[in-house]
Amino acid sequence: MFELAFKLLLSRKKWLFLMIITLAIIISSTLSIFTASEAIRDGLLNKGYSQYGKHSGGLVEVKASKEELKGKVQMIGSYNLVDSYPLNNKGKLATIGWMDKDAINLANLSLLEGRFPKGKGEVAIESAYLNLIHSNWAIGDTITLQGKNKKWTVKLVGVISNYSSKWYVPIHLDQGVNAFPNIFISNTESEISLNHNFLINMGNDKKKSMAKMEELLAEYKNNGFVNNKLFLDGLRDYDTIRYLSISFQVILLLISIFSLVSMFTYYNKLQLQKMGILRAIGFKVNNLFLIYIYEVTILFFTSLAISFPILPLFKSLIIKMTYTGSSTAPFTSFFTYAFIITFLLLLFLLVLSIFCYSLFRAKHNSVKTLMSGITRSPVNHAFLKSKIRLFAIKQLARQLFLYPKEFIFTVCVLTFSILTLLFSIVLQKESDGIWDAEEYYYLSAQEIYGFDTVDNLPVLLKQGLTFSDEDAKKIAQISGVKHLEKNPFMVDVVPLIKSNQMTPSIINWIQKYGVDIKYGDKQIVPNVRYEVVDKQAFEMIYPKGDYEKFKGKVMLFIPNTDGNQDNLKMLKGEKISFVKLKKEKGSIQENEKQFVVYDVINQPLVKKISGLKNIEYDNFTILIDKESFEEYKFFNGYFEFKIYLDKNLTNNDFKKIDSHINQLIATVPGSFFQNIPEFIQKDTQITSLLSFLGKFAFIIASVLSILSMTIVVFSKYQLQKKEWGIYLSMGMSKKTIYYFLTLEMLIYLLLSIILSFVIYISILYSANLVYPVSSYFIYFFNSIMFVLLLIVIGSSIMYGKIVKKSISSMLREVE
Repeated sequence: MFELAFKLLLSRKKWLFLMIITLAIIISSTLSIFTASEAIRDGLLNKGYSQYGKHSGGLVEVKASKEELKGKVQMIGSYNLVDSYPLNNKGKLATIGWMDKDAINLANLSLLEGRFPKGKGEVAIESAYLNLIHSNWAIGDTITLQGKNKKWTVKLVGVISNYSSKWYVPIHLDQGVNAFPNIFISNTESEISLNHNFLINMGNDKKKSMAKMEELLAEYKNNGFVNNKLFLDGLRDYDTIRYLSISFQVILLLISIFSLVSMFTYYNKLQLQKMGILRAIGFKVNNLFLIYIYEVTILFFTSLAISFPILPLFKSLIIKMTYTGSSTAPFTSFFTYAFIITFLLLLFLLVLSIFCYSLFRAKHNSVKTLMSGITRSPVNHAFLKSKIRLFAIKQLARQLFLYPKEFIFTVCVLTFSILTLLFSIVLQKESDGIWDAEEYYYLSAQEIYGFDTVDNLPVLLKQGLTFSDEDAKKIAQISGVKHLEKNPFMVDVVPLIKSNQMTPSIINWIQKYGVDIKYGDKQIVPNVRYEVVDKQAFEMIYPKGDYEKFKGKVMLFIPNTDGNQDNLKMLKGEKISFVKLKKEKGSIQENEKQFVVYDVINQPLVKKISGLKNIEYDNFTILIDKESFEEYKFFNGYFEFKIYLDKNLTNNDFKKIDSHINQLIATVPGSFFQNIPEFIQKDTQITSLLSFLGKFAFIIASVLSILSMTIVVFSKYQLQKKEWGIYLSMGMSKKTIYYFLTLEMLIYLLLSIILSFVIYISILYSANLVYPVSSYFIYFFNSIMFVLLLIVIGSSIMYGKIVKKSISSMLREVE
């Protein structure tokens, strides 16, 4: 039976080639999307672990032991802090502590040189802290450090890659001051403690790990944290990638089913005639099914062998065009192998079902019916004959509606293919938005801070970490830095004005951005922004002003939100108050001072810097003198830096700037650092994947759709070849037949264009888009041109077949 099945396939070599190539494309394209997405996910996981550690979270100051917790978690490691060492930088400390081997593994710490400490008196240190503590401290050297609690005589045995500044630090810890070790000692030096700290891993599944970690925290009264930087930053796209992968695999499979149904249906029309002959010489129906099964087996495994070299090419292309840097190595995970085997098994059963369906429907037919090749009757065309007079229209209608189900299905699948591309591009562009940021780096001294509200004023739970004025000067002096934009940390400093100082613009601002609340008898102005200036910055913002007269005063920039003129100048020379509440020694201390208003501008604050776009702030902005606000303890540092660079910098320039900035940020644990171009590239990777998968699926789907359409049109031509032969004998040219068949394909395309255009435009106009609707028309046009090109290729192949047929062969009846 196997040999007979093989000979039946070889007897129709062109069909055999077509079916094998189609199946190979389906297998390789679908599996390449899956394997590429899994490789990208693995890359995200490894990169996330390298930046933010493998731990799902941690428990802090709990009485449970490591042994007690082992049964509740997948992996666990211990760590502890024993002391701190004050750095020369204002307000910064280097923490001294230890991690056991499991914690070091979970932290994913890497050594730049040396090793981790093993014995008493040995230390390893984060590289950023090495120069700050002792610039000449080398591996093997011993120095003495005066810690907060004791004096340490230590030998340097290792230098660790910077990690603590990248990690998430919860509010209830001192924002990096005592969160994780910077100077590592051996855990043999640890004193016995009733409370313990742990790093915990709950597994690689993002959602399950977060949920389990939150459950564990609830069990221990929330004394700990979830590793939010890993889950919300490093693995932000982790689950979305799999959803996209599944979506496009399903799209390809649906279109593949249509292609296979069309191909096998028309292949089996002649095959059933051969089955009729086999029935006539004594073959049973079960024998015929066995032949079909062998044919599918040969087709499937030959296609599988051909698809294996194509698969890594498609996979590499997807990764290269989206998440560059992800591994293109062969897959190794059990899940990947299990999925591939399951997919291939289900696909084999699907192909077998489609291939055997025509035989299943015809199994009760007589031998004569099978040998005639008639499996179903076409639509009765009496209506077309009686109502349509013009021959060309009548013939075209007969072609289109010979099998109306195939007609409708072909149009729908082609429409679906076009819309897949269009909406993947729209989603990509709208998700990316319009990036016009000129700043190259963004630095924040802390991502989060907590505060209570007392008498309508914010009171910080802990003093916030800040960048110093010295830090700002160092950055501004780096070669290649054009401008440094600084945002002071003054979230707990609130401006107050009297009721008689309330102008319409101020009232509008309060109503729009806050609530009408007071502190004592004065009105709180909400959502204000402070701009701290020295002489140079003041003259850039307000060139006509006199800095010496401004010192000790404030200046207001109040945007005009309603377009009406406002008499804000009445505030000039008036006094407004600033108040700050601070927790000190268990009580709330109030600090309130009054400042004279130097001037008021009824428009946003604008900075004009040569070579850059104007930097404009639409906030209610208060310009303050740095020295005065430092004196009254309202200002103690900067919360954010935005760094603008010169144009045409070399790679070496960028490396030097990177080195300076990384050194600064590495000593601010719990801080946040963004290289803006890298952030934009990273932020748009998921939408690039969406767009590329859409284009990839569209190309594969279009090829399969046009292939199926060509098979359908040409097979209907063969079913009607006697009629076409009669037309030829009466004087019709073969080129005219070609025009009729091509026109049929173009009508499929035209209907698909109309249907997809209506759906496309309806959704675009109903959506709130970033880009104008007209900007998306070009993609619609390009998709149509691509499909049209495929139709031209398909129709050209048909023409080559048509011209080879003689009139006599078309009129001949096969007995």
